Formats: sequence, structure tokens, C-alpha cells
Amino acid sequence: MAPMIEALREEHRNIGRLLRALERQIEVFADADATLLGAQSIAAEIAANSPVAVQGTKAVLAQIHRQQVDEGLRYVAAWNAGHLRSDDLTEAVTAFFERRPPEFTGT
Repeated sequence: MAPMIEALREEHRNIGRLLRALERQIEVFADADATLLGAQSIAAEIAANSPVAVQGTKAVLAQIHRQQVDEGLRYVAAWNAGHLRSDDLTEAVTAFFERRPPEFTGT
């Protein structure tokens, strides 16, 4: 059970990084070139995560935006229950124990 818990912690850390990347969207850049570099940096950070986690985070944030907090938390629980058995989760755990970057497939 410990590997699964660690994998879930890693996914939550990834989601936290994604949220920090989204918060950086309000960053003000000096010029158009700096803005483009900043956008590419955020895109690379998001793209490095599991597609399942990125899509899930996007779906959860959109749903929470539309609903009250308690309804949003129920939605998160239901979404997680349906998607935590993904190949990406297995890959995240395997990569963690093999001390290598994960190779996510989005399945």
C-alpha cells in the first residue's frame, strides 16, 4: 500500500506544480519575447505531467468553478475513483522506484 500512497503524493505534488504554473500566468513580462519564453516554460512544465492528471486537473477546476465547494469535493472524489487506475499511475509508481522520469501515455 505504501507505493500507492507515495504515487498519490507524487500526483498531488504534480498538481501543485501545475497550479503554481497557472498562478504564474499573471506574471508581467518585459516584452513580447520574454512573454513567449514564459509561456513556453509553463507549457513545458504542464506537458511533462501525466496527460490523465492534466486533463483531470482541468476538469476538476472547471467543475469546482461551477459548483459550491462541497459539491466540488464530491466531484473530485468521484473523478479520482474513476481515473486512479490509469496506466499513468502505474508508470508514475514504477518510475519513482526506478528513479527515472516517467513516460506517460495518457491512458
